[in-house]
Amino acid sequence: MHKQFILTTVTLLSFCLLACKKNGQAPLLPVQTIQYIGTGELKEGRVYAAATAVGDKIYIFGGKTTNLRYTNTIEEFDTKTNTSITLADTLTDSKAFLTATAIGDKIYIFGGQGKLERTSNKIEIFDTKTKTISVLSDTLKERLDALSSVAIGNSIYIFGGRITRSGNTGYTISKKIEVLDTKTNKVSMLSQTLTKERHFMSAAIIGDNIYLFGGVHDELGINGIENDIEIFNTNTKAASILSDSLSQNKCATSAAVVEDKIFVFGGEFFKPRPYTEYQYNTIEMLDTKTQKVDTLPLKLKNVKTGTCAVTVGNKIYVFGGYDDKPGVFKTIEIFEAIRGN
Repeated sequence: MHKQFILTTVTLLSFCLLACKKNGQAPLLPVQTIQYIGTGELKEGRVYAAATAVGDKIYIFGGKTTNLRYTNTIEEFDTKTNTSITLADTLTDSKAFLTATAIGDKIYIFGGQGKLERTSNKIEIFDTKTKTISVLSDTLKERLDALSSVAIGNSIYIFGGRITRSGNTGYTISKKIEVLDTKTNKVSMLSQTLTKERHFMSAAIIGDNIYLFGGVHDELGINGIENDIEIFNTNTKAASILSDSLSQNKCATSAAVVEDKIFVFGGEFFKPRPYTEYQYNTIEMLDTKTQKVDTLPLKLKNVKTGTCAVTVGNKIYVFGGYDDKPGVFKTIEIFEAIRGN
């Protein structure tokens, strides 16, 4: 979520509280949890895609589709009609493990991995008014996939990811932080870093703090699937580890914000020796006021990894994902905030 959306939400909430007081009505109660309210469906199944909202539309970019093939298609999901369409324009490359963040009417798409496991430093811009893709002249400083991005003001922070080695001979994992200034369209590298190398993590922002959930710390994942939560403060540019953590060591989760709560969906655990892999259907909630994590009794309908979670109003839409047996999901699971004391 970007700061513009959060500020708009806070402004609307303040207006509602004032109006309620004038009309003698009780003010809105705080968000306590979420409930399941229904489903939608994508035009094609997607995993390891990128998604973000502009207004009441959600845009889903790339990913892997049926048979885990890379795609360059873009879907537009209308939250008012609960329907999805495939747009005419496409990404310039078929790719997955990318990230996307919106500022105003434009969505910025970073990095990703395509055929032959080649990673990208490209930054593409999707204009939601014209429904067209263009390529930014500047690029990421590294060729990255499995990265995360979050916007605050006119800046987009890009965290971690896998860096392709020279000659495409393997990967190293990054703890670096890059910043795109969308006014100048220039990318810079911060001198500050995350506390550890990290990729395949989800990210969300509340106020000036960006929260990064889990992910993979080492290249092979032997001892490096994390359950910690890292906080990056955009004022001090300092990173720290939250005292509380996720209930499971996992990566490839998705995260979405409703007011002061962050909800973390699904994910997976794996290790190569002996090879072990399993997906989760858990939903966890971080209360950013108390800095405590709770595992909700509510679960996703299937165990799944590599979903995208996006908030519009007081609803969260969880797109796609993957599990070994069913394969790639087309399903959109929809949740709504519950308020109370």
